[in-house]
Amino acid sequence: MAKLSMMRLSNAKSVEQIDIENVVQPDVAVTNGLVIKNILPYGLLVLAIGISVVRYLNSTPPVIEKIEEITDEKASNSQEELLDSENDEISDELEDTEESEDDVESAPECSENLITLGQGDTLANVLEQAGINKTDIQNVSTAISRIFPLRKMKPGQEILIKTDDNDKTSLKSLEIKPTEKYKIIAEKSGKRFISKKVIIPLKRSVKSISGIILPKSPKSSLQQCGIKSKIANDALNALGQVTSIHHAKSKVNFDLVYEQYYTDEGKILDANLLAVVASVDGKLKKVYKFSVDGTMQYLDANGTVLGSQKGKKMFIQPIVYKKITSKFGYRVHPISGRGKMHTGVDLAASIGTPVRASASGYVAMAGNYNKYGKYIKIKHSGCYSTAYAHLSRIAVHSGQYVKQGQVIGYSGMSGYTTGAHLHYEVMQNNKFINPLSFVPKPLQRLTGKQLVKFNAFKRSIKLKTPIGTKV
Repeated sequence: MAKLSMMRLSNAKSVEQIDIENVVQPDVAVTNGLVIKNILPYGLLVLAIGISVVRYLNSTPPVIEKIEEITDEKASNSQEELLDSENDEISDELEDTEESEDDVESAPECSENLITLGQGDTLANVLEQAGINKTDIQNVSTAISRIFPLRKMKPGQEILIKTDDNDKTSLKSLEIKPTEKYKIIAEKSGKRFISKKVIIPLKRSVKSISGIILPKSPKSSLQQCGIKSKIANDALNALGQVTSIHHAKSKVNFDLVYEQYYTDEGKILDANLLAVVASVDGKLKKVYKFSVDGTMQYLDANGTVLGSQKGKKMFIQPIVYKKITSKFGYRVHPISGRGKMHTGVDLAASIGTPVRASASGYVAMAGNYNKYGKYIKIKHSGCYSTAYAHLSRIAVHSGQYVKQGQVIGYSGMSGYTTGAHLHYEVMQNNKFINPLSFVPKPLQRLTGKQLVKFNAFKRSIKLKTPIGTKV
């Protein structure tokens, strides 16, 4: 047993110097074999424990260092693998995205189809014939009708529809162009449609035309100069605010400026009068058409509003007057000096100022009438009639139908009067009533910023002075 232990001891790696003799021999001399026999097993046990400790101490550090080495290496490798994995995932996502984008480009989302409304067709039935499902037909019809009455769609109306490529019965959008000036688009949003009106931009040009107006046929002579019917009518209405072409003694030289709007293809869609100037019996008559407070008005060169195109009341002002010199009611007559009922109002105006019909109707009388001098009476709808007295000239005849605003004569001082004015009467059921309740306020004259804008507008027009005008 002792020999076996000694052999194992001799073969073991020793880190510390171990002296067997010191281990097996005690400090006291051993002379008795019995003592040696009892101590030896304990010594061998201590020796074995020591060898085990030495082996552990010699073997553990390298193992720990190796573990730390492997751990660092694994960490480094793990980071590289993670980065490689993330890069691979990003590359895969990019490839997927590119493939998806390629798919979008190669395959359109929708298909377009242009259909035309036929005689007796409605929007609903042409969409049904195109294969659109009933829900979309109902929803898009509702959306369009909010901004455009479907009953106004006429045969020949083109309708551009877009459908889903994956479902030809699913409508994505619809577009119609009622006029060249705007179009209506309805686009699907979820299950419903949202409609909008889109203004189509037009090109604008300003043109000028000069020529001669024949008093007996003013409109046809304007048209012979190349002026469209709408502009010709507007020009004559404008000049009618300040003169009477029909009663001109000679040919009337004129210059007219208008604007027109057209498409990119050159199709003219609209034209509007801007200004007209005419030489009537040597006198210059100039009228501009300008927007005042949102309403197109006729104005003279000084910025006085002569008349409007919209919002006409039952009775309009018959003349551009300076002031009211005598009101309706009892008064002391300026000539006789006696108190008497004044059956109308006296509107002071220069001789020759145009007098217009306050309302449309038939001329009941046109001629000289006692103290009223040159006199006109017009019967209007209902129970009303109007009268115009002390005229210098009459421009209508009995039985003639006249329109509201039409020039019927010119102010003067004929008959029993002390000065130039228009005596104006209004009758209801043949009973005189106060004309001031029917006569609008005196025509306004532009001031301030409006006048500045108007003067700038005049300069931009550049009207030419017609031939034969007296300076």
